[in-house]
Amino acid sequence: MRSVRARLLYAAGFVLAGVLLILALRGLKWAEVAASLRGAHPWYVVAGMGPAMAALWLRAMRWRVLLQAEKAVPRATVFWANSIGYFGNYVLPARAGELLRIGAIHLKSGLPLAFVLATALTERLIDAAVLVAIVSVGVARRSHLPAWIAPALTTTAVAAGAGVAVLFALSHVQRPPEGLYRLLRLSPGVRSRVSSVLDDLKLGLRALQHGRPALAFFGLTAIIWCCDATGTLLAARAFDIALPFAGAIVYVGSLGLSSAIPSAPGYVGMYQFVAVSVLPLYGASKAGALVFSVVALAFTFVVVIGFGLAGLLRLRLGIGDARRGAAGGA
Repeated sequence: MRSVRARLLYAAGFVLAGVLLILALRGLKWAEVAASLRGAHPWYVVAGMGPAMAALWLRAMRWRVLLQAEKAVPRATVFWANSIGYFGNYVLPARAGELLRIGAIHLKSGLPLAFVLATALTERLIDAAVLVAIVSVGVARRSHLPAWIAPALTTTAVAAGAGVAVLFALSHVQRPPEGLYRLLRLSPGVRSRVSSVLDDLKLGLRALQHGRPALAFFGLTAIIWCCDATGTLLAARAFDIALPFAGAIVYVGSLGLSSAIPSAPGYVGMYQFVAVSVLPLYGASKAGALVFSVVALAFTFVVVIGFGLAGLLRLRLGIGDARRGAAGGA
């Protein structure tokens, strides 16, 4: 059953990738693509990978802020587990890498699975809420925007807001009413499990209820997005795309919004569609935007795959091990 579901997700991702590539390539002048490649300055792309790799490390440290509510987990362990997660997101459908990083941390740290899941959900939901905020500020002064951005912002804002609200509501539930247990006809064993999960959820959110950890979490979030934008600015210069900082924020934010949609491995099609939709708003040619997205994605793919494979080796895990860990197995 799981194999069939995975195949269907892969198929849906490839179909969507094909549709988006057709839209991205429509009306493209291939002579301009060749000219953009000939005139590229590759060292700008290499320079742009520095901030991108820094952001990869900082994202792991941000997750570690939440994990430390239970106990201190070595920085290297969190980094390699997070790298495995990004690796999974690039090679598996439906962002399955999220499960891999949760399983890796659970297996290597001994932290309760529900607690690790709560911290991962909290991180992603708050990051999505911040993403909506910064993209909204970035697009506020643009009169002409791709038609898909506004619905994507609205959908992400509603989903992230609802998710954060549910998590924080659950974190304040002391114990479900006995009447609810009776209504659902839950056995004493299941009741105990529900109480345990609620306790883990509370612990997973506890870090954000204290000043210093909350400040560290949101401070790291701001630095991460600045790193992403800076890396984009540098890489775009390789193709003579002079993005303003606000434009870089809109671009990386749009990539973040689009990555929530199930896509083909490596986000092929999705990244190209976003590039030709957003970058021309800031003076880039469609050909330059397409070439930039392909080259930047290729470099990112190499880095993510490299760190992900290194993470599997360093933590002595296989993808199957991490999956079983996320399912509660040993």
